[in-house]
Amino acid sequence: MCLETPPLAGHDGSFEVELEIMELLQVTDKPNPLIIVQVCKAIPEAPPGLFNPGETLVAKVFDPLFVDTEDDILHEFQGTHIPKLYGSFSRSIPVPEQKDSSRDVRLILIELVPGTSMQQDYPDLYSTKSRQKIIKQIIKIETRFYARSVGLTNLAPRNVMMTDDEDPTQLVFLDFGDTYSPNVPKDISPVSRWVDGGLI
Repeated sequence: MCLETPPLAGHDGSFEVELEIMELLQVTDKPNPLIIVQVCKAIPEAPPGLFNPGETLVAKVFDPLFVDTEDDILHEFQGTHIPKLYGSFSRSIPVPEQKDSSRDVRLILIELVPGTSMQQDYPDLYSTKSRQKIIKQIIKIETRFYARSVGLTNLAPRNVMMTDDEDPTQLVFLDFGDTYSPNVPKDISPVSRWVDGGLI
């Protein structure tokens, strides 16, 4: 797993920092533990104003050893209400202008969702009852995401795929690039969150 989920490559900076672990602030079997550290020294000297020897800081560590690809708050919806994610990949592409040089191109592979977006469909083809069922299903799915602290800011007809000609309530949501993490109340009422057909 460590080799399958490496951190971003980045590059070495102009100096090294020697740290001493002072206290374990938040360390579990989950990724990104928090550790209180003290700066011992920087080699060579760090840029002025960055930090000083003896200064106490918090280190948030990324350790691929503890990455769990199943630990995804929306994993249970993959292949049903959201496209299935097959993973993230990198491809090294040669740079013709520079001999023995290459550039890394990163991408993710997701399911190609069949069907038609709501934006491309024709509402007049559906009865009032069917349209109500579709809206009810949209609210239900969005609320399930919201309950898991995933707020959608780009919920629009173009991002809702209708995947079954026989059952228009079979929907898949697209485009999660602009989500946010809401403070979810204990009791979630879809009625109180939707006004005039839109989210508040």
